[in-house]
Amino acid sequence: SKVIVLGGFLCFFTVVLHTCLTLWIGTDTEEIEGKQGSAFVYLSIVFGLWGVTSGMIDGPVDALFADSTPARTRDAFYNVMHVLYLMASTVGPLMAIGLFLLGGDEWDMVILQRIVFVGLGIEFFNAFLFFCLDDKKALEEDDLSSWDDSSSSSSSSSSSSSSSRRH
Repeated sequence: SKVIVLGGFLCFFTVVLHTCLTLWIGTDTEEIEGKQGSAFVYLSIVFGLWGVTSGMIDGPVDALFADSTPARTRDAFYNVMHVLYLMASTVGPLMAIGLFLLGGDEWDMVILQRIVFVGLGIEFFNAFLFFCLDDKKALEEDDLSSWDDSSSSSSSSSSSSSSSRRH
């Protein structure tokens, strides 16, 4: 989808902008004190871009995911996707804790900057994946109905064979 590709470009742009902003803010606390007001404004803009990117990508990706899974088993695919989302939501904070521990468990600006860079690196990889999605590979109605027919006939034959074993 063109919207997903545009969202991928916006994601790349936001990653680069966020990285540049993080480098500009720096790690010297005395220097940061003088940049506080403008850094807050720039960070607000970057986080606003993250929101626009998410809003631009989430709906079309969900629709493509739904179009790419057979209706009969879609709930199973969505359950797997939700579990993976929860795992990622757990792994991210665990990675941050691990990076803090490796850095001596100090809230030092250098360590905080490294943690932000790790997260941005992961997001950079995610942005690349948006270019791999293709509407043309979604299931067609014919494919979907034939999959459902074969699935229902195999499930009915398996239930009839299991009922014949009981007798």
